Amino acid sequence: MLSLLAECGTSTPTAWKANTTHVMDQENTIEALRRAEQKYRSIFEHATEGIFQTTPDGQYLSANPALARMYGYDSPEKLLAALTDIGRQLYVQPGRRSEFTFTMRQNGRVLDFESEIYRRDGSIIWISENARAVHDEVTSELLYYEGMVQDITRRKRAEDELRAKNAQLEADLEMARDIQQVFLPRKYPVSHKDYGWKKVGSTSAIGISRRNAWAAISFASCRCRTWKPAFLFATFSVTDCGRRW
Repeated sequence: MLSLLAECGTSTPTAWKANTTHVMDQENTIEALRRAEQKYRSIFEHATEGIFQTTPDGQYLSANPALARMYGYDSPEKLLAALTDIGRQLYVQPGRRSEFTFTMRQNGRVLDFESEIYRRDGSIIWISENARAVHDEVTSELLYYEGMVQDITRRKRAEDELRAKNAQLEADLEMARDIQQVFLPRKYPVSHKDYGWKKVGSTSAIGISRRNAWAAISFASCRCRTWKPAFLFATFSVTDCGRRW
């Protein structure tokens, strides 16, 4: 403090007080910055989602522990040391990193960018990335990409299982002994899908009279509102078999 006063060329109480206040303000600012850094470092370290920064050409600058665990590494340091070419080493689909960077150039960000990636042990998982491009505020030069990663493997597997079950159900209904019409109460009039026409020898479009069609839709509309199963008998025509009940 004495050296500071010497530099100011004065040792009066007023100068002492002014410079003391200035130093305290600086210390408070430094402490506030330290606390802010500590806060964001804690978020970075303890987040459940992966957080990263990468160079535009595909090298990790930083990664948090959650991303390291997600990708099968013991620590962020090991991830950074191992993955030096993201496009070649990480993504299962060739050219996926190029799509990522292209979207970044076009929009400055990517949202819900879903990809298959290799973990350290060679197993494959699905991820979803949200990221943005960071530029120099003065020169506008692209500095790096930063973003977050979610493991969506369970969701993708559930979607695949649901598609497989729906496909199997469609096949079972198509091969059923009886002709079936499934009415879906998603909108009015009720939409429907027909199954089992192959069993009566039809290989092309089915002709149902306008009168019977409207009767079926009206009947199904009432039943679908109560969620009760029901049966409706009507005549229909198949293009190569004539009229049937």
